[in-house]
Amino acid sequence: MSLIDRESPTTIDLPIRQRLSRGARFLAWLKRAWVPVVLVGVALVTCTTVTLNHSHQLSAYDEWVYFDAVTKVPTQGIVHQGEHIGQAALAEMACFGDPYGARGAKCTGPNGNYSDYVNFPLAGKTTADIYAPVYFDVTWAIAQPIQWLTGLDLLTAARLTGFFWLAGGLIVFYALTRELKVHKLTALGLGLVAIGTIPSMFAYTYITTDAPCFLAGATLLYLGIRFVRGTVSGWWLLPVASMAILLKITNIFAVGLIAIYMLIYAIVKWKQDSSPDRAPAPPRIVLMTVLYTVVAVVTEIAWLMVRAAIKVGPGPNQGVNSPLSIRGLASQLTTFLGFNSAYTFSGAIMLPYAILTIVGVFGFLLTARGRGTMRALSISTATAMVLFPPLLVVAMGIALGSAFPVSTRYSAPLMPAILIAIGFMIQNKFWRWGLLSYGGALVLIEIVRSFYLP
Repeated sequence: MSLIDRESPTTIDLPIRQRLSRGARFLAWLKRAWVPVVLVGVALVTCTTVTLNHSHQLSAYDEWVYFDAVTKVPTQGIVHQGEHIGQAALAEMACFGDPYGARGAKCTGPNGNYSDYVNFPLAGKTTADIYAPVYFDVTWAIAQPIQWLTGLDLLTAARLTGFFWLAGGLIVFYALTRELKVHKLTALGLGLVAIGTIPSMFAYTYITTDAPCFLAGATLLYLGIRFVRGTVSGWWLLPVASMAILLKITNIFAVGLIAIYMLIYAIVKWKQDSSPDRAPAPPRIVLMTVLYTVVAVVTEIAWLMVRAAIKVGPGPNQGVNSPLSIRGLASQLTTFLGFNSAYTFSGAIMLPYAILTIVGVFGFLLTARGRGTMRALSISTATAMVLFPPLLVVAMGIALGSAFPVSTRYSAPLMPAILIAIGFMIQNKFWRWGLLSYGGALVLIEIVRSFYLP
């Protein structure tokens, strides 16, 4: 036998076997993870296409003040209560405007002088000061390599960062469906619905503080469920809750939902001996719930104290404040149930989602049995959906002396729980494929509409 013959099995075939082994491992991983891979791919195509099809017309949901906050990150890092919008955002409003048209001053180009604030909305004062700077800092940081790689302007690059928030939310949401043993096809359909809804189109293709809310809600729900099951430390909830509040105060809805869930779980398990060996004792769950809620509330109070300490003047009168009333609070009970006018195109395509929300949340409440995760989750989800909007209005009324109506889009932190409820009501192949078709149709409509809308 020659030297080559003796060495060939180890020196020649080994790299081939290594490549085959790596290929097999990749295929095995893809078989397990194809759902999140598909969802992230769809999110990338959707967010990129829709964002690049946007004109410079700003979103009606305060995008100009958010863009202003992003532009100020490298120079001042934070916006202050009472300060005026900077020149870059004023130029966008004067030259391109929002759905109500160009406003404020005559357009003299991106380098013009727009220091006469009188005719701009809210007299040119920012409203972004209510938010901690975390979202704006992250958006600016991610936008920098996007600009460097593509040559896009800051407005478009900052809008493209929405994909990263959405992708992160989808990955954590899929992990949540695996934890709860939701069927993979159902999980895929739910993920497509999360991508394709009208609120998602605004949240992930414009600059808006709504972008991190789905990720925050999914992460808190995932950690909360795993904590009561004894598979993750409850201490993780503390920094995540604090960060969620700093990203947007409405993430308090997700904090509250998980707090209710953990308390219900602890109460029903208090005298039950069938809890998994790894599960924490009910008193420990209650203690962690209280601690985690306090951390979230203290985080927001601390930020409001910082905001007050650094303000440079009074904020603008937004003209949306209204006194508390029984009728007004009652109207808020259905805010998060998803119904809009079915006589508009947007309302018509969102009508099935509204129906799925109601059937999912209340059907889950009525059908969930036992004393475990599902029963506690069904009660906490239904409670949050109905009671949280009026409770927030009352809280604002007490803290500020007046309040404004809670918008449907503020339900984004609760969307992971809503989708899970819907998923548990879909138990056969017909409805799985129906959900998949609806989610796919929403995504396709969103992409096609972007070629015709500003």
